[in-house]
Amino acid sequence: MVVATSLPITLDNPLVRGLACAALQPGLRSVLVFDADPKVLRAYARVLAQMLEVTESAPKVVQLSSMDSEDDLWGKLSIAPTADAEGTTVVWQAGLLGSEDRSDELRLLVIPDLAKLSLAGARACVSLMGASVAHLERHGQRQYWQPNLCWLAGCAKEQIGAVSPHLLDRFALRLTGKVLPIVDRVGTVLNLLEAKQDSENVFREELSSELRQSLKQATGRFPKLTLDSLKRVETYTSVLEVYSPRRSFTLARLALTHAQLTQTTQVTAAQVDKVAEIIGLQLPLEDLETLDTPQLSQSQESAWEDEQAAILPQTTHPKSTLVADTGGNSVPRPVYAPDQTKAFGPKPLIDLELPSEPYPEDVAPIDREVMSLKLPPRRFQMETVGRGLVIGVEPTRTTQDLALVSTLTEAAKYQSIRRQRIPEQSGKLTLSSADLRCYRRAPIAEQMLVLVIDHTCLRKCQWQDTLLPYLSWAYQERASVCLVQVGMALNKKKVNGKINASELRASKMLERSILVPRISAGIESPAGRTTPLAHGLESALQTLRHALQHGRSQIQQATLVVLTDGRGNVPLKISHSGNIEPFLQVKQQGIDDALMIAKQIGQLNGVNSILLNPQPIYYPKLPLELARAMQARTVNIPPPLEDLWEVNI
Repeated sequence: MVVATSLPITLDNPLVRGLACAALQPGLRSVLVFDADPKVLRAYARVLAQMLEVTESAPKVVQLSSMDSEDDLWGKLSIAPTADAEGTTVVWQAGLLGSEDRSDELRLLVIPDLAKLSLAGARACVSLMGASVAHLERHGQRQYWQPNLCWLAGCAKEQIGAVSPHLLDRFALRLTGKVLPIVDRVGTVLNLLEAKQDSENVFREELSSELRQSLKQATGRFPKLTLDSLKRVETYTSVLEVYSPRRSFTLARLALTHAQLTQTTQVTAAQVDKVAEIIGLQLPLEDLETLDTPQLSQSQESAWEDEQAAILPQTTHPKSTLVADTGGNSVPRPVYAPDQTKAFGPKPLIDLELPSEPYPEDVAPIDREVMSLKLPPRRFQMETVGRGLVIGVEPTRTTQDLALVSTLTEAAKYQSIRRQRIPEQSGKLTLSSADLRCYRRAPIAEQMLVLVIDHTCLRKCQWQDTLLPYLSWAYQERASVCLVQVGMALNKKKVNGKINASELRASKMLERSILVPRISAGIESPAGRTTPLAHGLESALQTLRHALQHGRSQIQQATLVVLTDGRGNVPLKISHSGNIEPFLQVKQQGIDDALMIAKQIGQLNGVNSILLNPQPIYYPKLPLELARAMQARTVNIPPPLEDLWEVNI
């Protein structure tokens, strides 16, 4: 039994052909592979390293992760022994991207998951990709060098919305690495068992001599672009959702390197179509209809018929099929059996999916923060404090915010080995700097948006457009959000024929960001039958006090936005007790309670209060009185468009 190869390392594979073009053309050495398994990506990284060794020189492979800091990437100051080994001195230690001796060493940077790349790594990618000169000014060091880098990153298409578009635009070549499911799993397992290979050895591939020879021969060719090929390039890139000159340059460079591999002197429109198929670009329908199909002359057609008559047997095969002719009748067409059978090679264990949609970020839903490449804004503190929500652990080099359990667990793995090396430490727990783990914490918000919405007053006003600037502010500043809902409709309004106690109270939800789906769903909630405005303002007051006056809180500034018409019909006592029977005739008690709470809000420091006035027809002065008590700025909400149309008529 013949063992099938695991990865198809031939130029027939679109991914291998794309990597070969990247090895030949420095302008294409930023490759993004979609939906690639980590093992497959590492295997093709070794393939690309071998291709670069043929075309230029053996690269130094460097992997970037989600834990790389600025010191790891660019360099830092460290302590080292002096030349005479009698003392110590401070020396500069270059990072993963820095230049140690300002040499032009080729480096292959592998990013397993682009969506999880650290902020420092993403900023470094934007700075270095496609740059002709790199500058570094850090810790008193002033260096500049010519970067010689090749980038290979992997990312799932469903996570493209979480990556900055500026970072994605730097990746010139887009390929697909999604593996199609294997149909014959039993045969695959038998092949692996007979060959006595493990799963890791399957992905160890070497370039064939033919492929190495093709790359060597392609390095000495310099084809030219024709006018038709340039027009075809613009045809592909001008119809995309987002136009970028980088995409046109990428397609043109890819066509040039493809001409080098195919040993042609000039690039034609047909070759542009071929390389567009490699990355998944498609022509629009109107251009597909106008493509010229090659027509054979009468002499060429007769020669072709004579050639086919000489190759095919004269007798008709017994089996035939019925094919409809141009007149609509079914005529038999003979099917011939070949004289000789051709033996195909072993089928690879891995088959890659055909590429499609090389720029999914144009239509992908946004799942990232605005200005995602910038550091979180710090307007009130110079550095963060380890008080954020714990979301995991990570390796550390300091003793700040140590995760003791994770550190001891990591150290316990290697105690048997360390006791063998250091017998005098037998019976003791030996720690190493590599065992240290600290808590990974969510970033702490320094600003808060408290939003109080009275759903019973939103029926006849354009409140969405008026509220949008404040939501955008919370999105840009990465502020935490507290939503207080007043008069929200419930699924069960009555219990045993009586009003539900939940309708007599306001509901509150506190989230870390405006991007949480609960916030958008809560804002769009339907209106109910009661308006516990006083209880809603009281909930906002308690939240503001806890956020601004609590000892461990990091909130330094809060913005309070109240959207209401001021007509609160539920007093505070009813909201607290949940029983409406002793207070059947409330009259103006709910409004007075709301004004009382509003005066307490106006006495808080560090609160910017805004009242959105829906300009009600009945009791139009109530919102103004509420804003005066809160010491808030009033913003009028315009009436609906149909009302304005009626007034103009």
